[in-house]
Amino acid sequence: MITKISSVKNNQVYRGQSLVTPAFKGKVEVKEESFQSIIPNVLDVDRLLLVKRSGLGKQNPAYLINVEDSENASQKILEIYEDTLSGPVAKVKKNNDVVDAPQVRLKVGKFGPTLEIYDPQLDMKIQLLKGSSLTIPRVIEAVIPGVAKTGNKKNDITFNGRKGEIQVVTNYNEGATKEAVESYVDSKLFSAVPTGDYAQRMSGDKPNMMILAGGFGTRLFNLTGSDLNKPALILPTKPDYRLMANALDLVAKSKYFNHKKDNLIYLTGQATIKGDNVRHVVQEKNLGDGGCIAKALARNHCATDTPLIILNADTFTNADITRAYEAFAQNPDAAILIPYYAASEDRASGFGLMSARPKDVDEDKIKVSVIEQFIEKPKDPLKEAPGAYNAEEGTFMANPGIYIISPRALEALKEKGINIDSELGLAKGFITPLVKMCNENNFLDAEGNPMKCYTALLEKKGGGAAYWDDLGLDVTIPETFRDMAQETKKYGPESSSNKYFGMPKFLLNDAIKNVDERTGIIYMNDRAKSKLEAFREKYGNFILEGNAIIYDTCV
Repeated sequence: MITKISSVKNNQVYRGQSLVTPAFKGKVEVKEESFQSIIPNVLDVDRLLLVKRSGLGKQNPAYLINVEDSENASQKILEIYEDTLSGPVAKVKKNNDVVDAPQVRLKVGKFGPTLEIYDPQLDMKIQLLKGSSLTIPRVIEAVIPGVAKTGNKKNDITFNGRKGEIQVVTNYNEGATKEAVESYVDSKLFSAVPTGDYAQRMSGDKPNMMILAGGFGTRLFNLTGSDLNKPALILPTKPDYRLMANALDLVAKSKYFNHKKDNLIYLTGQATIKGDNVRHVVQEKNLGDGGCIAKALARNHCATDTPLIILNADTFTNADITRAYEAFAQNPDAAILIPYYAASEDRASGFGLMSARPKDVDEDKIKVSVIEQFIEKPKDPLKEAPGAYNAEEGTFMANPGIYIISPRALEALKEKGINIDSELGLAKGFITPLVKMCNENNFLDAEGNPMKCYTALLEKKGGGAAYWDDLGLDVTIPETFRDMAQETKKYGPESSSNKYFGMPKFLLNDAIKNVDERTGIIYMNDRAKSKLEAFREKYGNFILEGNAIIYDTCV
Protein backbone atom coordinates (compact mmCIF):
# COMPACT_ATOMS: atom_id res chain seq x y z
CA MET A 1 0.00 0.00 0.00
CA ILE A 2 1.29 3.49 -0.90
CA THR A 3 0.01 6.52 0.98
CA LYS A 4 0.54 9.69 -1.03
CA ILE A 5 1.02 12.89 0.91
CA SER A 6 1.13 16.37 -0.56
CA SER A 7 1.54 18.26 2.67
CA VAL A 8 3.98 19.53 5.23
CA LYS A 9 2.63 20.95 8.47
CA ASN A 10 5.02 22.51 10.98
CA ASN A 11 7.85 21.28 8.76
CA GLN A 12 6.73 17.66 9.18
CA VAL A 13 5.31 15.16 6.72
CA TYR A 14 2.21 13.39 8.04
CA ARG A 15 0.48 10.33 6.66
CA GLY A 16 -3.06 10.72 5.41
CA GLN A 17 -3.00 14.56 5.27
CA SER A 18 -3.62 16.72 2.21
CA LEU A 19 -2.67 20.26 3.30
CA VAL A 20 -0.92 22.58 0.84
CA THR A 21 2.35 24.23 1.85
CA PRO A 22 4.77 26.46 -0.05
CA ALA A 23 7.67 24.39 1.27
CA PHE A 24 7.08 21.52 -1.12
CA LYS A 25 5.29 21.49 -4.45
CA GLY A 26 5.34 17.76 -5.09
CA LYS A 27 4.28 14.63 -3.26
CA VAL A 28 5.94 12.38 -0.73
CA GLU A 29 5.16 8.69 -1.06
CA VAL A 30 5.35 6.72 2.18
CA LYS A 31 5.75 2.98 1.69
CA GLU A 32 3.81 1.68 4.67
CA GLU A 33 5.06 -1.89 4.50
CA SER A 34 8.74 -0.91 4.32
CA PHE A 35 8.89 2.30 6.36
CA GLN A 36 10.27 4.20 3.39
CA SER A 37 9.60 7.72 2.18
CA ILE A 38 10.16 8.87 -1.39
CA ILE A 39 10.33 12.40 -2.77
CA PRO A 40 9.91 11.97 -6.55
CA ASN A 41 11.90 15.14 -7.27
CA VAL A 42 13.84 16.63 -4.40
CA LEU A 43 14.47 19.73 -6.52
CA ASP A 44 10.83 20.69 -5.83
CA VAL A 45 11.68 21.37 -2.18
CA ASP A 46 11.87 25.16 -1.71
CA ARG A 47 12.79 25.54 1.94
CA LEU A 48 13.37 23.59 5.17
CA LEU A 49 11.57 20.27 5.10
CA LEU A 50 11.45 17.46 7.66
CA VAL A 51 10.59 14.04 6.27
CA LYS A 52 9.33 12.22 9.34
CA ARG A 53 8.18 8.62 9.39
CA SER A 54 6.04 7.71 12.38
CA GLY A 55 6.63 4.56 14.44
CA LEU A 56 10.12 3.87 13.15
CA GLY A 57 12.10 4.40 16.36
CA LYS A 58 15.69 5.48 16.75
CA GLN A 59 16.97 3.19 14.00
CA ASN A 60 14.90 5.07 11.42
CA PRO A 61 15.09 8.76 12.32
CA ALA A 62 13.61 11.66 10.42
CA TYR A 63 15.56 13.29 7.61
CA LEU A 64 15.97 17.06 7.48
CA ILE A 65 16.28 18.69 4.06
CA ASN A 66 17.85 22.13 4.23
CA VAL A 67 17.53 24.38 1.16
CA GLU A 68 19.71 27.41 0.46
CA ASP A 69 20.98 29.45 -2.47
CA SER A 70 24.69 29.81 -3.12
CA GLU A 71 26.36 33.15 -2.31
CA ASN A 72 25.88 34.50 -5.83
CA ALA A 73 22.40 32.93 -6.07
CA SER A 74 23.49 30.90 -9.08
CA GLN A 75 22.83 27.53 -7.45
CA LYS A 76 20.16 25.88 -5.37
CA ILE A 77 21.80 23.75 -2.65
CA LEU A 78 19.94 20.97 -0.86
CA GLU A 79 21.56 19.16 2.05
CA ILE A 80 19.95 16.08 3.60
CA TYR A 81 20.73 15.40 7.26
CA GLU A 82 20.00 12.33 9.38
CA ASP A 83 20.70 14.44 12.45
CA THR A 84 21.91 17.99 13.00
CA LEU A 85 25.06 17.00 14.91
CA SER A 86 26.95 15.59 11.93
CA GLY A 87 27.45 16.47 8.29
CA PRO A 88 24.90 15.89 5.50
CA VAL A 89 24.29 12.32 4.35
CA ALA A 90 23.47 13.54 0.85
CA LYS A 91 23.87 16.76 -1.07
CA VAL A 92 22.42 18.11 -4.33
CA LYS A 93 23.34 21.31 -6.19
CA LYS A 94 21.44 22.63 -9.23
CA ASN A 95 22.26 25.63 -11.36
CA ASN A 96 19.29 28.01 -11.20
CA ASP A 97 19.54 29.04 -14.85
CA VAL A 98 19.12 25.46 -16.09
CA VAL A 99 15.59 24.59 -17.18
CA ASP A 100 16.03 21.11 -18.64
CA ALA A 101 17.75 19.33 -15.74
CA PRO A 102 17.27 15.67 -14.86
CA GLN A 103 15.01 14.95 -11.91
CA VAL A 104 16.39 13.73 -8.58
CA ARG A 105 14.39 11.18 -6.60
CA LEU A 106 15.21 10.88 -2.89
CA LYS A 107 14.55 7.61 -1.05
CA VAL A 108 14.97 7.42 2.70
CA GLY A 109 14.42 4.16 4.51
CA LYS A 110 15.95 1.86 7.09
CA PHE A 111 19.43 2.17 5.58
CA GLY A 112 18.94 5.17 3.28
CA PRO A 113 19.27 7.54 1.75
CA THR A 114 19.76 6.98 -1.94
CA LEU A 115 19.49 9.46 -4.80
CA GLU A 116 18.16 8.54 -8.23
CA ILE A 117 18.95 10.93 -11.07
CA TYR A 118 16.45 10.07 -13.75
CA ASP A 119 15.24 11.31 -17.10
CA PRO A 120 11.67 10.29 -18.07
CA GLN A 121 12.30 11.22 -21.71
CA LEU A 122 15.29 8.87 -21.96
CA ASP A 123 13.64 6.35 -19.63
CA MET A 124 16.79 5.72 -17.60
CA LYS A 125 18.15 6.41 -14.14
CA ILE A 126 21.43 6.59 -12.28
CA GLN A 127 21.17 5.33 -8.72
CA LEU A 128 23.65 6.78 -6.24
CA LEU A 129 24.34 4.72 -3.12
CA LYS A 130 26.55 5.58 -0.17
CA GLY A 131 29.98 6.49 -1.51
CA SER A 132 29.11 7.86 -4.97
CA SER A 133 28.74 11.12 -6.87
CA LEU A 134 27.55 12.58 -10.17
CA THR A 135 28.69 15.93 -11.55
CA ILE A 136 27.21 17.42 -14.74
CA PRO A 137 29.11 20.72 -15.17
CA ARG A 138 26.88 23.81 -15.06
CA VAL A 139 23.81 21.62 -14.56
CA ILE A 140 23.71 19.52 -11.39
CA GLU A 141 25.87 17.88 -8.74
CA ALA A 142 24.78 15.04 -6.45
CA VAL A 143 26.82 13.22 -3.84
CA ILE A 144 26.28 10.71 -1.06
CA PRO A 145 29.43 10.69 1.10
CA GLY A 146 31.00 7.36 1.95
CA VAL A 147 33.54 4.83 0.81
CA ALA A 148 33.20 2.84 -2.40
CA LYS A 149 35.23 -0.29 -1.80
CA THR A 150 37.02 -1.46 -4.89
CA GLY A 151 39.44 -4.05 -3.49
CA ASN A 152 38.86 -7.74 -2.78
CA LYS A 153 37.41 -6.69 -0.42
CA LYS A 154 -4.04 -19.09 6.13
CA ASN A 155 -6.00 -22.19 5.31
CA ASP A 156 -4.73 -25.40 6.78
CA ILE A 157 -4.08 -28.24 4.40
CA THR A 158 -2.39 -31.54 4.98
CA PHE A 159 0.56 -32.41 2.81
CA ASN A 160 2.71 -35.44 3.37
CA GLY A 161 6.23 -34.36 2.49
CA ARG A 162 8.42 -36.40 0.17
CA LYS A 163 12.15 -36.89 -0.19
CA GLY A 164 14.31 -34.89 -2.56
CA GLU A 165 12.12 -31.77 -2.55
CA ILE A 166 13.21 -28.17 -3.12
CA GLN A 167 11.13 -26.10 -0.71
CA VAL A 168 10.99 -22.28 -0.91
CA VAL A 169 9.60 -20.53 2.17
CA THR A 170 8.09 -17.12 1.36
CA ASN A 171 6.03 -14.67 3.39
CA TYR A 172 6.22 -11.24 1.70
CA ASN A 173 5.53 -10.24 -1.92
CA GLU A 174 5.28 -13.94 -2.60
CA GLY A 175 4.54 -13.55 -6.28
CA ALA A 176 7.93 -11.90 -6.83
CA THR A 177 9.68 -14.79 -5.07
CA LYS A 178 7.82 -17.41 -7.11
CA GLU A 179 8.56 -15.57 -10.35
CA ALA A 180 12.27 -15.38 -9.44
CA VAL A 181 12.40 -19.14 -8.90
CA GLU A 182 10.29 -20.07 -11.91
CA SER A 183 12.25 -17.84 -14.30
CA TYR A 184 15.52 -19.33 -13.05
CA VAL A 185 14.29 -22.86 -13.74
CA ASP A 186 12.46 -22.06 -17.00
CA SER A 187 15.60 -20.35 -18.35
CA LYS A 188 17.58 -23.48 -17.43
CA LEU A 189 20.17 -21.39 -15.61
CA PHE A 190 20.78 -24.37 -13.33
CA SER A 191 22.47 -26.11 -16.26
CA ALA A 192 25.31 -23.52 -16.08
CA VAL A 193 26.17 -24.51 -12.49
CA PRO A 194 29.10 -26.93 -12.03
CA THR A 195 28.13 -30.28 -10.53
CA GLY A 196 29.11 -30.68 -6.89
CA ASP A 197 31.86 -33.08 -5.84
CA TYR A 198 29.44 -35.39 -4.01
CA ALA A 199 26.24 -34.87 -6.01
CA GLN A 200 25.90 -38.63 -6.49
CA ARG A 201 25.64 -39.19 -2.73
CA MET A 202 22.92 -36.54 -2.43
CA SER A 203 21.03 -37.96 -5.41
CA GLY A 204 20.93 -41.30 -3.64
CA ASP A 205 20.01 -40.04 -0.16
CA LYS A 206 17.54 -37.42 -1.39
CA PRO A 207 17.65 -34.95 1.51
CA ASN A 208 15.13 -32.13 1.25
CA MET A 209 16.45 -28.63 0.61
CA MET A 210 14.69 -25.58 2.06
CA ILE A 211 15.40 -21.97 1.04
CA LEU A 212 14.26 -19.32 3.52
CA ALA A 213 13.05 -16.42 1.38
CA GLY A 214 10.71 -14.59 3.77
CA GLY A 215 11.10 -11.26 5.54
CA PHE A 216 10.35 -7.73 4.37
CA GLY A 217 13.83 -6.87 3.06
CA THR A 218 13.69 -3.28 4.32
CA ARG A 219 17.48 -2.92 4.13
CA LEU A 220 17.38 -3.32 0.33
CA PHE A 221 14.09 -1.58 -0.37
CA ASN A 222 15.84 1.33 -2.09
CA LEU A 223 16.97 -1.19 -4.71
CA THR A 224 13.95 -3.49 -4.94
CA GLY A 225 11.09 -1.00 -4.66
CA SER A 226 7.58 -2.15 -3.84
CA ASP A 227 7.18 -4.42 -6.87
CA LEU A 228 9.94 -6.81 -5.83
CA ASN A 229 11.39 -8.19 -2.62
CA LYS A 230 14.92 -9.02 -1.51
CA PRO A 231 15.04 -12.56 -2.99
CA ALA A 232 13.89 -11.16 -6.35
CA LEU A 233 16.43 -8.31 -6.43
CA ILE A 234 17.74 -7.77 -9.95
CA LEU A 235 21.50 -8.16 -10.37
CA PRO A 236 23.83 -6.85 -13.12
CA THR A 237 23.71 -10.07 -15.12
CA LYS A 238 21.03 -12.13 -16.88
CA PRO A 239 17.53 -10.82 -16.01
CA ASP A 240 16.40 -14.25 -14.77
CA TYR A 241 19.29 -14.48 -12.30
CA ARG A 242 18.00 -12.71 -9.18
CA LEU A 243 19.56 -12.49 -5.71
CA MET A 244 18.09 -15.80 -4.53
CA ALA A 245 19.50 -17.50 -7.63
CA ASN A 246 22.72 -18.01 -5.67
CA ALA A 247 20.84 -20.25 -3.22
CA LEU A 248 19.27 -21.99 -6.20
CA ASP A 249 22.79 -22.54 -7.53
CA LEU A 250 23.64 -24.44 -4.34
CA VAL A 251 20.65 -26.68 -5.01
CA ALA A 252 21.67 -27.05 -8.66
CA LYS A 253 25.09 -28.39 -7.65
CA SER A 254 23.20 -31.35 -6.24
CA LYS A 255 21.48 -31.93 -9.61
CA TYR A 256 18.04 -31.55 -8.01
CA PHE A 257 16.39 -29.42 -10.68
CA ASN A 258 14.49 -30.89 -13.59
CA HIS A 259 12.48 -29.31 -16.37
CA LYS A 260 9.18 -30.65 -14.99
CA LYS A 261 9.70 -28.85 -11.65
CA ASP A 262 7.79 -31.71 -10.00
CA ASN A 263 9.94 -31.55 -6.85
CA LEU A 264 9.62 -27.76 -6.41
CA ILE A 265 7.38 -26.75 -3.49
CA TYR A 266 6.42 -23.32 -2.09
CA LEU A 267 5.59 -22.94 1.61
CA THR A 268 3.66 -19.67 1.82
CA GLY A 269 2.61 -17.66 4.83
CA GLN A 270 0.19 -15.27 3.09
CA ALA A 271 -1.37 -17.54 0.45
CA THR A 272 -1.07 -14.85 -2.23
CA ILE A 273 0.30 -17.36 -4.75
CA LYS A 274 -1.58 -20.34 -6.09
CA GLY A 275 -0.75 -23.69 -7.63
CA ASP A 276 -0.66 -27.40 -7.03
CA ASN A 277 2.83 -27.06 -5.57
CA VAL A 278 1.91 -24.30 -3.08
CA ARG A 279 1.42 -25.28 0.58
CA HIS A 280 0.00 -22.69 2.97
CA VAL A 281 1.57 -22.62 6.43
CA VAL A 282 -0.77 -20.84 8.83
CA GLN A 283 0.88 -18.36 11.19
CA GLU A 284 -1.45 -16.63 13.63
CA LYS A 285 1.55 -14.61 14.81
CA ASN A 286 5.21 -14.21 13.96
CA LEU A 287 6.84 -17.49 14.96
CA GLY A 288 10.37 -16.76 13.76
CA ASP A 289 12.35 -18.90 11.32
CA GLY A 290 12.56 -21.84 13.71
CA GLY A 291 8.87 -21.62 14.57
CA CYS A 292 7.86 -21.51 10.91
CA ILE A 293 9.91 -24.63 10.13
CA ALA A 294 8.65 -26.40 13.26
CA LYS A 295 5.05 -25.70 12.29
CA ALA A 296 5.61 -26.89 8.72
CA LEU A 297 7.05 -30.12 10.12
CA ALA A 298 4.17 -30.52 12.58
CA ARG A 299 1.66 -30.20 9.75
CA ASN A 300 3.51 -32.68 7.56
CA HIS A 301 4.43 -30.09 4.94
CA CYS A 302 8.00 -31.35 5.21
CA ALA A 303 9.19 -34.93 5.61
CA THR A 304 11.08 -36.04 8.73
CA ASP A 305 12.39 -39.35 7.40
CA THR A 306 15.19 -37.72 5.41
CA PRO A 307 17.72 -34.98 6.31
CA LEU A 308 16.81 -31.34 5.72
CA ILE A 309 19.29 -28.79 4.34
CA ILE A 310 18.37 -25.19 5.17
CA LEU A 311 19.71 -22.31 3.06
CA ASN A 312 19.10 -18.55 3.03
CA ALA A 313 18.04 -16.56 -0.02
CA ASP A 314 20.10 -13.43 0.65
CA THR A 315 23.63 -14.84 0.83
CA PHE A 316 26.24 -14.99 -1.92
CA THR A 317 28.67 -17.90 -1.98
CA ASN A 318 30.49 -20.34 -4.22
CA ALA A 319 30.12 -23.12 -1.64
CA ASP A 320 29.67 -26.71 -2.78
CA ILE A 321 26.83 -27.85 -0.53
CA THR A 322 27.46 -31.47 -1.53
CA ARG A 323 30.78 -31.39 0.34
CA ALA A 324 29.02 -30.25 3.53
CA TYR A 325 26.44 -32.98 3.08
CA GLU A 326 29.18 -35.57 2.57
CA ALA A 327 30.74 -34.51 5.89
CA PHE A 328 27.33 -34.96 7.52
CA ALA A 329 26.74 -38.37 5.90
CA GLN A 330 30.18 -39.66 6.91
CA ASN A 331 29.15 -39.27 10.57
CA PRO A 332 26.06 -41.41 11.31
CA ASP A 333 25.86 -40.00 14.85
CA ALA A 334 25.37 -36.43 13.54
CA ALA A 335 22.27 -34.75 14.93
CA ILE A 336 23.13 -31.69 12.88
CA LEU A 337 26.03 -30.30 10.87
CA ILE A 338 26.59 -26.55 10.56
CA PRO A 339 29.32 -25.57 8.09
CA TYR A 340 31.47 -22.75 9.38
CA TYR A 341 32.72 -19.59 7.74
CA ALA A 342 35.80 -17.76 9.04
CA ALA A 343 34.39 -14.37 10.07
CA SER A 344 36.67 -11.42 10.76
CA GLU A 345 36.68 -9.82 14.20
CA ASP A 346 34.74 -6.76 13.06
CA ARG A 347 31.89 -8.92 11.71
CA ALA A 348 31.78 -11.69 14.33
CA SER A 349 29.03 -10.15 16.49
CA GLY A 350 26.57 -10.55 13.61
CA PHE A 351 26.86 -14.34 13.51
CA GLY A 352 26.18 -17.39 15.60
CA LEU A 353 29.65 -18.48 16.77
CA MET A 354 30.81 -22.02 17.46
CA SER A 355 33.46 -23.43 19.75
CA ALA A 356 34.51 -26.90 18.59
CA ARG A 357 37.08 -29.66 19.10
CA PRO A 358 38.44 -31.64 16.11
CA LYS A 359 37.27 -35.22 15.66
CA ASP A 360 39.71 -37.92 14.58
CA VAL A 361 38.72 -39.06 11.09
CA ASP A 362 40.31 -41.14 8.35
CA GLU A 363 42.49 -39.26 5.88
CA ASP A 364 40.07 -39.92 3.03
CA LYS A 365 37.18 -38.29 4.91
CA ILE A 366 36.25 -34.63 5.28
CA LYS A 367 37.52 -33.13 8.54
CA VAL A 368 34.82 -32.32 11.10
CA SER A 369 34.76 -30.95 14.64
CA VAL A 370 32.32 -31.51 17.50
CA ILE A 371 30.50 -28.31 18.45
CA GLU A 372 30.94 -27.68 22.16
CA GLN A 373 29.20 -24.32 22.36
CA PHE A 374 26.92 -22.32 20.07
CA ILE A 375 26.36 -18.64 20.92
CA GLU A 376 23.99 -16.62 18.77
CA LYS A 377 25.27 -13.11 17.91
CA PRO A 378 27.30 -12.30 21.05
CA LYS A 379 27.80 -8.61 21.81
CA ASP A 380 31.40 -9.24 22.86
CA PRO A 381 32.65 -12.22 20.80
CA LEU A 382 36.10 -12.47 22.42
CA LYS A 383 34.59 -12.47 25.89
CA GLU A 384 31.50 -14.59 25.25
CA ALA A 385 32.87 -17.04 22.67
CA PRO A 386 36.65 -17.29 23.17
CA GLY A 387 36.66 -20.90 21.96
CA ALA A 388 35.37 -19.83 18.56
CA TYR A 389 38.36 -17.54 17.99
CA ASN A 390 41.34 -18.50 15.85
CA ALA A 391 44.10 -16.22 17.15
CA GLU A 392 46.50 -17.20 14.38
CA GLU A 393 44.11 -16.07 11.64
CA GLY A 394 42.21 -13.47 13.65
CA THR A 395 38.86 -15.01 12.71
CA PHE A 396 35.87 -16.65 14.39
CA MET A 397 34.16 -19.93 13.53
CA ALA A 398 30.82 -18.52 12.36
CA ASN A 399 27.50 -19.95 11.21
CA PRO A 400 26.75 -18.78 7.63
CA GLY A 401 23.06 -19.67 7.87
CA ILE A 402 23.36 -23.19 6.47
CA TYR A 403 22.10 -26.18 8.45
CA ILE A 404 21.98 -29.91 7.70
CA ILE A 405 19.53 -31.47 10.15
CA SER A 406 19.11 -35.21 10.76
CA PRO A 407 15.70 -36.93 10.81
CA ARG A 408 16.05 -37.44 14.58
CA ALA A 409 16.60 -33.72 15.17
CA LEU A 410 13.75 -32.91 12.78
CA GLU A 411 11.43 -35.01 14.94
CA ALA A 412 12.50 -32.98 17.97
CA LEU A 413 11.83 -29.73 16.11
CA LYS A 414 8.50 -31.11 14.90
CA GLU A 415 7.43 -31.69 18.51
CA LYS A 416 8.03 -28.02 19.24
CA GLY A 417 5.76 -27.08 16.35
CA ILE A 418 2.71 -29.03 17.51
CA ASN A 419 1.55 -26.49 20.09
CA ILE A 420 3.86 -23.58 19.32
CA ASP A 421 2.41 -20.19 20.25
CA SER A 422 5.45 -17.91 20.48
CA GLU A 423 8.45 -16.93 18.40
CA LEU A 424 11.20 -19.52 18.07
CA GLY A 425 14.51 -18.55 16.56
CA LEU A 426 16.14 -21.51 14.82
CA ALA A 427 19.65 -20.69 16.06
CA LYS A 428 18.97 -19.47 19.60
CA GLY A 429 15.77 -21.38 20.31
CA PHE A 430 16.67 -24.76 18.84
CA ILE A 431 20.34 -25.12 17.87
CA THR A 432 21.78 -23.75 21.12
CA PRO A 433 19.85 -26.14 23.41
CA LEU A 434 20.42 -29.02 20.98
CA VAL A 435 24.19 -28.52 21.22
CA LYS A 436 23.93 -28.51 25.00
CA MET A 437 21.88 -31.74 25.05
CA CYS A 438 24.32 -33.49 22.70
CA ASN A 439 27.32 -32.49 24.78
CA GLU A 440 25.58 -33.87 27.87
CA ASN A 441 24.78 -37.13 26.00
CA ASN A 442 21.08 -36.42 26.45
CA PHE A 443 20.13 -36.47 22.77
CA LEU A 444 19.89 -40.09 21.59
CA ASP A 445 19.16 -41.86 18.33
CA ALA A 446 16.50 -44.57 17.94
CA GLU A 447 18.87 -47.20 19.37
CA GLY A 448 19.70 -45.08 22.41
CA ASN A 449 23.15 -43.96 21.21
CA PRO A 450 24.34 -40.40 21.93
CA MET A 451 24.33 -38.04 18.95
CA LYS A 452 26.64 -35.09 18.27
CA CYS A 453 26.51 -31.68 16.65
CA TYR A 454 29.25 -31.21 14.07
CA THR A 455 30.81 -28.43 12.06
CA ALA A 456 33.06 -28.52 9.02
CA LEU A 457 34.67 -25.84 6.89
CA LEU A 458 32.31 -24.40 4.28
CA GLU A 459 34.17 -25.50 1.15
CA LYS A 460 34.09 -24.72 -2.55
CA LYS A 461 34.21 -27.32 -5.32
CA GLY A 462 37.46 -29.25 -5.08
CA GLY A 463 37.97 -28.32 -1.42
CA GLY A 464 39.34 -25.28 0.34
CA ALA A 465 37.52 -22.41 2.00
CA ALA A 466 34.50 -21.12 0.09
CA TYR A 467 33.76 -17.46 -0.50
CA TRP A 468 30.69 -16.29 1.45
CA ASP A 469 29.01 -12.95 2.09
CA ASP A 470 25.68 -11.49 3.08
CA LEU A 471 24.35 -9.12 0.43
CA GLY A 472 22.12 -7.41 2.98
CA LEU A 473 23.10 -3.77 2.30
CA ASP A 474 22.69 -1.88 -0.96
CA VAL A 475 26.38 -0.95 -1.26
CA THR A 476 27.44 -4.62 -1.07
CA ILE A 477 26.01 -5.20 -4.56
CA PRO A 478 28.41 -2.89 -6.47
CA GLU A 479 31.28 -3.77 -4.12
CA THR A 480 30.84 -7.50 -4.73
CA PHE A 481 30.54 -7.21 -8.50
CA ARG A 482 33.59 -4.95 -8.72
CA ASP A 483 35.58 -7.50 -6.75
CA MET A 484 34.22 -10.32 -8.89
CA ALA A 485 35.25 -8.49 -12.05
CA GLN A 486 38.79 -8.00 -10.73
CA GLU A 487 39.14 -11.64 -9.70
CA THR A 488 37.78 -12.94 -13.00
CA LYS A 489 39.89 -10.60 -15.09
CA LYS A 490 42.98 -11.73 -13.17
CA TYR A 491 42.39 -15.49 -13.01
CA GLY A 492 39.63 -16.24 -15.50
CA PRO A 493 36.20 -17.75 -14.74
CA GLU A 494 37.32 -21.38 -14.53
CA SER A 495 40.41 -21.14 -12.34
CA SER A 496 40.24 -22.37 -8.74
CA SER A 497 42.47 -19.38 -7.89
CA ASN A 498 39.46 -17.15 -8.55
CA LYS A 499 37.77 -16.83 -5.16
CA TYR A 500 34.38 -16.95 -6.93
CA PHE A 501 35.26 -20.24 -8.67
CA GLY A 502 32.26 -22.55 -8.81
CA MET A 503 29.73 -19.83 -9.62
CA PRO A 504 28.15 -19.87 -13.11
CA LYS A 505 30.62 -18.84 -15.79
CA PHE A 506 28.18 -16.33 -17.32
CA LEU A 507 27.86 -14.54 -13.96
CA LEU A 508 31.63 -14.04 -13.66
CA ASN A 509 31.93 -12.86 -17.27
CA ASP A 510 28.99 -10.48 -16.84
CA ALA A 511 30.79 -8.93 -13.87
CA ILE A 512 33.64 -7.95 -16.19
CA LYS A 513 31.26 -6.71 -18.87
CA ASN A 514 29.01 -4.66 -16.57
CA VAL A 515 31.62 -3.05 -14.30
CA ASP A 516 33.40 0.10 -15.44
CA GLU A 517 36.96 -0.61 -14.32
CA ARG A 518 37.98 3.05 -14.27
CA THR A 519 35.06 4.60 -12.38
CA GLY A 520 33.68 1.55 -10.58
CA ILE A 521 30.09 2.22 -11.67
CA ILE A 522 27.79 -0.73 -12.43
CA TYR A 523 25.62 -1.22 -15.52
CA MET A 524 22.59 -3.44 -15.07
CA ASN A 525 22.81 -4.54 -18.73
CA ASP A 526 23.99 -3.48 -22.20
CA ARG A 527 20.96 -1.23 -22.68
CA ALA A 528 21.98 0.73 -19.59
CA LYS A 529 25.28 1.58 -21.29
CA SER A 530 23.42 2.94 -24.30
CA LYS A 531 21.11 4.97 -22.08
CA LEU A 532 24.07 6.53 -20.27
CA GLU A 533 25.56 7.57 -23.60
CA ALA A 534 22.24 9.18 -24.54
CA PHE A 535 22.30 10.94 -21.16
CA ARG A 536 25.80 12.24 -22.00
CA GLU A 537 24.67 13.51 -25.38
CA LYS A 538 21.80 15.39 -23.79
CA TYR A 539 23.60 16.92 -20.80
CA GLY A 540 27.21 17.00 -21.95
CA ASN A 541 30.23 15.49 -20.25
CA PHE A 542 29.84 14.58 -16.60
CA ILE A 543 31.79 12.90 -13.82
CA LEU A 544 30.21 9.81 -12.24
CA GLU A 545 32.09 7.74 -9.68
CA GLY A 546 31.70 5.30 -6.80
CA ASN A 547 28.74 3.15 -5.77
CA ALA A 548 26.48 4.12 -8.67
CA ILE A 549 24.22 1.79 -10.65
CA ILE A 550 22.91 2.57 -14.14
CA TYR A 551 19.46 1.28 -15.11
CA ASP A 552 17.81 1.23 -18.53
CA THR A 553 14.55 2.48 -17.05
CA CYS A 554 13.68 5.40 -14.76
CA VAL A 555 11.06 3.39 -12.82
